[in-house]
Amino acid sequence: MSIKESSSTITIDYILDERLREFWGEGYRWFDLVRTQTWHEKAKEYSISDANGREPKKVVRDIKKGYYLRPIPPGQIDGMEATDDEKRAFQNPEYQN
Repeated sequence: MSIKESSSTITIDYILDERLREFWGEGYRWFDLVRTQTWHEKAKEYSISDANGREPKKVVRDIKKGYYLRPIPPGQIDGMEATDDEKRAFQNPEYQN
């Protein structure tokens, strides 16, 4: 923490941004954003290079609140002693087929 920063200037956004820099590429980002319920806000748009790697392209995606939960693996559900309807109902709602 620098001299300019104090406990009054440290916000959840500051912490999330710092963890992004510190743990870049380590796979913690999704868990941080889901746990803080900020995934939609922080990850709904991003920029990526075009096919030639020259021009940044802005990508906007719709992240449904149901995706804050991961799907239950099919092997886990298949192993349940339940009817097919009960198994479908057991799956997290956004992933039910």
